[in-house]
Amino acid sequence: MSSKKGVSKKLIIGLIIASILVVSVISVTLVLFINREKNKDVERFDSGLIKMTYAENSNIFFLDKLVPTSDAVGKLSNDASQYYDFTINVDLRDSASVSYELALKIDEEFTSALPNTMRVYLERQESGSYVPVLEPTSFSELNSKSQYGASNDEVIIASVSSKENISHNYRLRMWLAEDTLVDPEVTQSFGVEINVYGEAN
Repeated sequence: MSSKKGVSKKLIIGLIIASILVVSVISVTLVLFINREKNKDVERFDSGLIKMTYAENSNIFFLDKLVPTSDAVGKLSNDASQYYDFTINVDLRDSASVSYELALKIDEEFTSALPNTMRVYLERQESGSYVPVLEPTSFSELNSKSQYGASNDEVIIASVSSKENISHNYRLRMWLAEDTLVDPEVTQSFGVEINVYGEAN
């Protein structure tokens, strides 16, 4: 009888240990599976994309041999050398919204005119025609406070938020202010680098 009791106790203890091991293995496997699924969810999230394309070969807009011009004339000039076309494409992907800002940075190599003598005007194409986004403004009066990463020496000309995929065609114009006094011996030129900064939410 005692030997049977000993076997029974050993069997019960063995079953308990085996049960604990099985539960432990299942628990560890379950934790690993849950973590793997969480990681998959993280990996699957694809943040929004903002892409800028240019009509020119560079994001530098350069104006040479500038002469004082009124805002009325500057806004309507059809001279291709006096405006710069570019496009911003937004692809939301897995993001709920995307925000971006357009910024200008003076290119010292191409600039002789003073910033406060330059007028900046930005339009966006809508239904086949261009509408103002930024009315003619002195370059020196533009805001330099960036929300999305522009540096302190850049100025913001537009801020946009979108909850859908979009393609915006922009036209940037600049001219020398009408009341600018110029030295005929000094050629007035102005160059800016056009950049886009954004954030997906």
